[in-house]
Amino acid sequence: MDFDKTAEIIDTYHKLMEATGWPDRRENVSGTEFDRGWDSTHRRGIGVQIQVFNTDVASAGEVDNWMLGQEFLQTMNIAEVGEDSSDKPEIDTHHFIESFDAPVLSS
Repeated sequence: MDFDKTAEIIDTYHKLMEATGWPDRRENVSGTEFDRGWDSTHRRGIGVQIQVFNTDVASAGEVDNWMLGQEFLQTMNIAEVGEDSSDKPEIDTHHFIESFDAPVLSS
């Protein structure tokens, strides 16, 4: 993700949702307008996380905990798409972190 274009990406997404009648895979909220960004009432929209991890101050245990957190986030993605989905991601935390474009700081 290009962090400089975050606002533009969110605006584009919101405009597309409005233009297409606010579609959603959940029938009970499909067609319902939602707030720009993340709408916690309707549990839909776009949420952006920018993670920074400074390896200079982290102990080995803190790195392990951070890795577990990343694995948890990927597991939540699987839960969102469902077990039977062909879009089900595989959990490879090391590859995920290596391909991340968020800064991991170290001197």
